[in-house]
Amino acid sequence: MCNWSNFQLHKPTYISICSKLTYNLIEALIFLAHFIGDVHHHQPLHFGFTGDLGGNTITVHWCHMKTNLHHVWDNIIIDSALKTFYGSDLANMIQAIQNNMTEGWSNQLSLWECCQKNQRVCLNLKIELISKELRMDSSGGLLRWSSFAFVMFVGMATVLVPGALGWSKEGHIMTCRIAQNLLGPEAAHAVEHLLPHNLKGDLSALCIWPDQIRHWHKYRWTSSLHFIDTPDKDCTFDYSRDCVKDLCVAGAIQNFTSQLLHYREGTTDRRYNLTEALLFLSHFMGDIHQPMHVGFTSDEGGNTIELHWFRHKSNLHHVWDREIILTALKDFYENDMDLLQETIEGNFTDGIWYDDVSSWKDCDDLLSCPNKYAVESINLACKWGYKGVKEGATLADDYFNSRMPIVMKRIAQGGVRLAMFLNEIFGDSEEGIASAA
Repeated sequence: MCNWSNFQLHKPTYISICSKLTYNLIEALIFLAHFIGDVHHHQPLHFGFTGDLGGNTITVHWCHMKTNLHHVWDNIIIDSALKTFYGSDLANMIQAIQNNMTEGWSNQLSLWECCQKNQRVCLNLKIELISKELRMDSSGGLLRWSSFAFVMFVGMATVLVPGALGWSKEGHIMTCRIAQNLLGPEAAHAVEHLLPHNLKGDLSALCIWPDQIRHWHKYRWTSSLHFIDTPDKDCTFDYSRDCVKDLCVAGAIQNFTSQLLHYREGTTDRRYNLTEALLFLSHFMGDIHQPMHVGFTSDEGGNTIELHWFRHKSNLHHVWDREIILTALKDFYENDMDLLQETIEGNFTDGIWYDDVSSWKDCDDLLSCPNKYAVESINLACKWGYKGVKEGATLADDYFNSRMPIVMKRIAQGGVRLAMFLNEIFGDSEEGIASAA
């Protein structure tokens, strides 16, 4: 009969009486290995509150999937990290963790192993440390890691909430892919150099990162950088009026462009995090081309204008963020985003927008051009976004058919202009538009 309560002490028993099968040592080994995982940082909610069973009774949504808080920490964060950063390759993820142990976390290994003789005291200490690492975030009560514990999951451990999130993930991904297809050799090399090596230079893999981290305490200051609030129904953009202290999407593009211009000074320049600057610039170039990101102050760019998109509830901002894109994907492209992207690229490489591309790229000063893009967006928001829309309205075919070309054109413009910025910053300013795809 197995003595479950004493499995922790099997090691000395095995050494002294290995010929006597007093315990089931195979089971003991398996249980010990499993519970060491439970007691460590992998699962802080194994030391959660009694009333909610460690988060098991707290129902939440992870993106669009219904789950509970305990399961988020058990599996979903890891699964999301595997899929997003490691191509679902567990061996690759384990290798990254091991690399951090030998490099980034090497100075902390001795602390991890500081308790080898008194095993029970060690377990109690780990429980106490885990409890201390859990904090309640004052903005919404979401549990979060300490700064050390969430290094592995940058951009992943986030619950998406309604708000001004820019283009949907599809819009941002297409913007970045379009841009990447237009990069010259030097810019392409710089982008690959700045991105994590496992992404193999794929900028689109992290284009939504700024949306994912904007509510983290460390990055909360970036929340106001995703949009521009303009006076209601004025339909104008004025930088000094609408971008106070440079805290708007136009100011953000200027700031991160300025930082990236230091790239040529070499890797010894540590004044800026150029990887983050690249991700922010790429994301914000998409945001500034979403017309409702330069909307009216009182309705938060259409976020508070509730309505129906065909048969389901939505709001005006989200219609432009994602509903139009998803409806187009479903109705015309069999939900194939690659096919939609090819169509958009075809329209500006040799199609209906071909003659407009030179004007899209017209930019004498990278730091002032974002103002022009903001003016375009507020004009489109007034003429096409807000026009004819009232609270509680149902938007359907007429609205979709007339606005879809505008959405697709803005995605194209964002991609072309992002490529133009990156080529100029990294040394390929003469690269032509014909290199697309």
